[in-house]
Amino acid sequence: MKNPAAVALGTLGGRVKSEAKARSSAANGAKGGRPRYQWALHNDLTGEAISKHTTYDAAQKAARNCKTCIYQNISIREIT
Repeated sequence: MKNPAAVALGTLGGRVKSEAKARSSAANGAKGGRPRYQWALHNDLTGEAISKHTTYDAAQKAARNCKTCIYQNISIREIT
């Protein structure tokens, strides 16, 4: 169980918007921001996306490490 005091302190710290965070955020936005998801693990039986990834290699790694994927029909599809 997590220490409630530590959780509260971490939450407060994450809310702080320092000048360094503002500069970093602006620089990241100028580069195009967070990369879009291009690949997804799909459950072929239900048609739903299980997880989304930015690269095909990341999707393959997730498929190999997925414990429940062994028992399901899973495919890697490109998100359009």
